Amino acid sequence: MIPNLLAAERSVLVIDPKGENARITWAAREDMGKLHVLDPFGVSGRPSAAYNPLDRLSADSPDLSEDAASLADALVVDPAHQTSDAHWNEEAKALIGGLIMFCVAHEEPDRRNLSSIREYLTLPPDRLKALLELMQDSEAAGGLIARAANRFLGKADREAASVLSNAQRHTHFLDSPRIAKCMARSDFAFADLPTGSRLCSSSFPPTVWTLTAAGCASWSLRPSRTSHGPQNGLWGRQRAALGRLEAVEGLWD
Repeated sequence: MIPNLLAAERSVLVIDPKGENARITWAAREDMGKLHVLDPFGVSGRPSAAYNPLDRLSADSPDLSEDAASLADALVVDPAHQTSDAHWNEEAKALIGGLIMFCVAHEEPDRRNLSSIREYLTLPPDRLKALLELMQDSEAAGGLIARAANRFLGKADREAASVLSNAQRHTHFLDSPRIAKCMARSDFAFADLPTGSRLCSSSFPPTVWTLTAAGCASWSLRPSRTSHGPQNGLWGRQRAALGRLEAVEGLWD
């Protein structure tokens, strides 16, 4: 991978858990364009940029529900071979997707981030119920926020508790202050990557990286099927440690 990064004069998004690619190729790629590294744990030795996936969502967009669902899909790791968790994962995705839509439609700009979603999911029972009842009254997103709340509140207590527990389990990583800080704002937009030869590297854990990749779904970082010029790339290091990132693979089919 490193020889390719040293030579490829195009935009590249690199999954780089150990920060090696950023450290070794930074000087060479800096001559090709602006670089960004998402590195909340400081393994690359470079100052970390920040990226908030919710920044690309708009309450007025007809695609809000699909965008929220794509982020929920990436947050809830759902391996194909673990069929016993399929129901709980799907319901957790539905709950998280509804909370994302609510956050985008009703929170103040500085609160529109995944830390707020984590906060919602860990509210005391009475406050969570009040939040869901507030969602039921929402007319935003074509009524889909209210539907998400209705879906959850319509469940029996034991099922609802299991769904909530599953959603909490998949978002536990957001309790890290380092990750929360790195995802509180956006220093760049993935939509800008095709316009310059940039390396966007990261040392995030795999779960967060599937989320970041999902944030690219509607952007032109996806390889073009019609362009005859240089292609953008999504490259990953330490594949054995990362395993199959199915959410990433699905975006690049």
